[in-house]
Amino acid sequence: MKRLRWPLMITLVCLPVALLAYGVRVPGLTPTTYAAPMSVPTGDQEIAWFNTTTSGANWERFVSGVHRASLLTPGMTIDDTTAFLEQTTAVPEVVIGMEGRAGKLRIRWYKLSSDHRPMFWMKRLAQRDPAPLAVIGGGSSDRALEMAWALARQTEWSGDRPLFLITNATAEKVHSGASETGVREDGDGVDSDLLQIYPNRSFRFCFNNRQMAEAMLDFVWQSPNLRPQSFAGIAMQAVGSGLLSTYALQHKPNICYVDWDDDPYSSDLIGQCRDALPKVLQAYRPPAWPPVTASISGWQVPFSVGGFTTPNRAEEEAADSMIKELRRLPPQRSLLIVPTVPSPARRFLRVLAASSPTIGRELVAINGDGMGVNTILRDGEFAWPIRGMPIPLVLFTHNNPIAWDEANPARAIPAAAALTPPSSTEDVLHFAEIVRTLSAAAYAKPSETLGASADDIANRFRDPATGFFDATGNRKGGTGEYVMVLKPLIEPDEVGIGMPEARVEVWRKTRGGEWELVRAWMLDQTRRPVGRANG
Repeated sequence: MKRLRWPLMITLVCLPVALLAYGVRVPGLTPTTYAAPMSVPTGDQEIAWFNTTTSGANWERFVSGVHRASLLTPGMTIDDTTAFLEQTTAVPEVVIGMEGRAGKLRIRWYKLSSDHRPMFWMKRLAQRDPAPLAVIGGGSSDRALEMAWALARQTEWSGDRPLFLITNATAEKVHSGASETGVREDGDGVDSDLLQIYPNRSFRFCFNNRQMAEAMLDFVWQSPNLRPQSFAGIAMQAVGSGLLSTYALQHKPNICYVDWDDDPYSSDLIGQCRDALPKVLQAYRPPAWPPVTASISGWQVPFSVGGFTTPNRAEEEAADSMIKELRRLPPQRSLLIVPTVPSPARRFLRVLAASSPTIGRELVAINGDGMGVNTILRDGEFAWPIRGMPIPLVLFTHNNPIAWDEANPARAIPAAAALTPPSSTEDVLHFAEIVRTLSAAAYAKPSETLGASADDIANRFRDPATGFFDATGNRKGGTGEYVMVLKPLIEPDEVGIGMPEARVEVWRKTRGGEWELVRAWMLDQTRRPVGRANG
């Protein structure tokens, strides 16, 4: 026993030190510092912006969006002197005012961490007078669910309960079962409408998965070079053959999808695509034709964990099975739905391209907003190498992703609001739209000071004549849907080898329901992220 005394003593002393060095919390040794809400000056209103402690870049883009909103809103003033603070525990703030009006909107970043989850902040904000006018959050559907759950559980506030302004959560149905931390528990809860978790107070500024599915499918079907169809029918159309209508009637558009079981966004968007497809098929059916149906095949993948370019076993098996399925079909162009984040999508499409060099002529992929246009614009050389994946790809964006200020050099743009390539402009313009819509509702009447309540703003948001949202809190359709299309160039030979170039197009849906081309250019990954303009 004496021989073990010193080793035990050394272990007891060194183990807590080692745990602390690795960031493990040790009761009695790890200090816990709890942040507190800031006070609100009399006559002002607070907007609580929630994001994780590591979201400094996202906060910077949000502040840029605030400045962008001021360029488009006469009389709006911005004070960002305390927007970027050195202390990680401090609460950054950007202040919005209107010339000649009393009262300011104070947008404050309340940081989320393992100790400061949404429920923690809601309890403390509810104890302060006044309560926030609104909270902004929900960068993903999981985060939006936790925020909505925390707001729903906190029923007592000083004044109106805050509005929940959702930024980027697109899922319509979410698994509402949640623990005290808001984290999903298997077997607990049911699938519920996200906006009904915190009902009548939730407003979604992004488009939801149903709207995305309808927009992408509508765009694909109105594009002759993307639409699923028989190559025999295309040839007959080119020569004006009278047999074209017969082939078209016999041909069923072929649609494939991959569903990652651990990605709720994947399942939800696939379901919305299946629901929207009949409507789109009939919309583009000639009046004299009978109803058109599609042939749909799906593959389930248990999980989305894998290497940067190396697929997991289930992804590889699904890709191999899909290739065999496509080879059994008559020559045609098929549609592939891959609603997931960049890594699984990249791995899956690389396997398809490696198995069939001409796959870019036989397949068009749609993703939704799962991977973002920066995957191609800013990071494409390593995140989306075109040569290795020569497959046309359609992405959905919630605002214009290429509204760079270089296109309008005569306009004086402050550095804080400048938009420069190759980074996407979608996020800054999306944040600017949130700020413009919120400030317009808060300062709705010229005779008012900033005295609007959360109930007043909710009613203005839903106004049928001028409101941005429908009765359920979803953003109205036809108010800014965009798609970006990547069309890789393929060598004009039988091999079909991919090139490091692609034509990139951004399209916008007009209020009349038509699609108009915003801009097209050539992307060359051997030279620079954004290449020569082409339209």
